[in-house]
Amino acid sequence: AGSLDVLAAFARVALTAPCSLVRAKVDATGKACHIEGATHLLVLTNSDKSFVPNDLIMDKDESRLQIITGPNMGGKSTFIRSVAFIALLNQIGCFVPCRSAVLPLFDSIMCRVGASDMQLRGISTFMAEMLEAACILNTASERSLVIVDELGRGTSTSDGFGIAWAIARHLVQETRCYSLFATHFHELATLQDAVPGVRNRHATAAVDPTSGKLTFLYALADGAADQSYGAHVAELAGFPPHVVDAARKHAEAFEEGTRLPDGPAAKRARLGEGGEAAAAAAAAA
Repeated sequence: AGSLDVLAAFARVALTAPCSLVRAKVDATGKACHIEGATHLLVLTNSDKSFVPNDLIMDKDESRLQIITGPNMGGKSTFIRSVAFIALLNQIGCFVPCRSAVLPLFDSIMCRVGASDMQLRGISTFMAEMLEAACILNTASERSLVIVDELGRGTSTSDGFGIAWAIARHLVQETRCYSLFATHFHELATLQDAVPGVRNRHATAAVDPTSGKLTFLYALADGAADQSYGAHVAELAGFPPHVVDAARKHAEAFEEGTRLPDGPAAKRARLGEGGEAAAAAAAAA
């Protein structure tokens, strides 16, 4: 009876969903992970806004790690979660929300998303991040799917970048699993030139040259983003104009001093200071 209930629920979802659901093809070799028109079914169902589907093309040899940069609120998190959701639905035998899909069978789907502390246990937001990341580093296998969302935001910029770099490199070089890494550290995109198997993508946005208004396009494109548009998002949130102007000014000054490959952050990344040591300590916990 329980199995019949589950199958009936699958059928109902496939017939009544606000987007098309298809049966994914299984790649038994595990060498390809392709999704055309990936849609986050829960977001689409609970929102009256239009949804922009995105494609995913991952190859075990050439692009098993995708680093996704782009503006805040640009759709990075929604995309990587939609991929994990599609993979999970396929694993349990349900049709998946996309136009077509070729998926391997994963032995685990592991996520490091969100940001919250555990006050009753005396665990800070950053420590919670590190504990979850350590679990991934210690248990993920070559047949895992890993999604990581904005790792390292709970600590300093330099340490956060170093930790994110070390974890991303470990996933692509040592674990060799399929991984999606959404990040606000644009310098992390340089990993594509340092390690085989990495591909950069970014969430697109457009800024009106006259008004300066930011428009999120929610479509992913190849390559790395050049900025996060944080000041634009602050403006959208209703910050006073003088605060936004000050934010832009100091952000530009900060970028000039720390942007890779010439700033202090580059030296720390090359020397492996702070970040890799912290990541190693978390993995050993």
